[in-house]
This record gives sequence, structure tokens and C-alpha cells, in this order.
Amino acid sequence: MEPLNFPPYQFRLRLNSEKREEIFDPCRKKWLFLTPEEWVRQNWLQHLVNAFKIPLSMITVEGGFKVVQRQKRFDVLVYKNTSPALLLECKSTSAPINQEVLDQILVYNRKYKSKFLVLSNGIQHKYFKVDYTNGKLTELLELPPYEDW
Repeated sequence: MEPLNFPPYQFRLRLNSEKREEIFDPCRKKWLFLTPEEWVRQNWLQHLVNAFKIPLSMITVEGGFKVVQRQKRFDVLVYKNTSPALLLECKSTSAPINQEVLDQILVYNRKYKSKFLVLSNGIQHKYFKVDYTNGKLTELLELPPYEDW
């Protein structure tokens, strides 16, 4: 897989019986096909755990939920205490981070009401803070430390 805009992290990789590359997901505790989007997601998981010191127990990966009778899946949801604090949408490196992706995560966030939203294709990361009191979405240059969430 191509290098991404993250520090180098160690991953557990293997070839399965069909010679397809797999990566071990420490949150879901299982091997997954190593797709371009999964590569971005796994780099983010390592970044959240290593750079932000977020315990794995506070991270949920690919959770399902319904929006207007349609089944959806978020990529990563991080909790602070028992409340959703960060919702992360991962795309492959070939996918642009644009208004369509922002609209997607805003729909998902109607359910979770996370304080922070992150859009990433592994190369470009966009960070947002949601102010529910004033109904404002502010783009940030970076995420604050986890203890400040």
C-alpha cells in the first residue's frame, strides 16, 4: 500500500489462502481484506491510539445504523467517557475530500452528535468542531488533545 500522511506505524499483515493481502484490525480483533479504504482506516486507528492516546475500548469501527429506513455504516466513532466525541469518515486516496463527503458525515452525525468530525483519504485530513448551541460547524487546523475533548 502507498504511504499516507501519518507517522509510520506497525501493522500485522498476511496473505490469506487465496493470496489476498489482509490486515489485522485491533478494534474488531479480526483479519480484513487490505483495501485502499481499509488502509486509511487502519492508519487512523493507529494514529488515534498512538498519537492521541485513545484507549481501544473507546473506539468503535464500522458500526451500523439506519437513516430513513436505509442501512448505513460509519467508519470510526470515538467516545469520551460514554458520549460520542469524534466521528471519522475514511475514503481511499483516490477519493477527493469534498462537500459530498462532508454532507455524508453530517447526515451520520445527526444520530451520534459528535463534537468533532474528521474527513480523510489518508493524504488530506479535514477536521471540524460542531457547536450545537449556536448551530455552527468550524473547520480546525488540527484536532485538540483527547483530554480536551
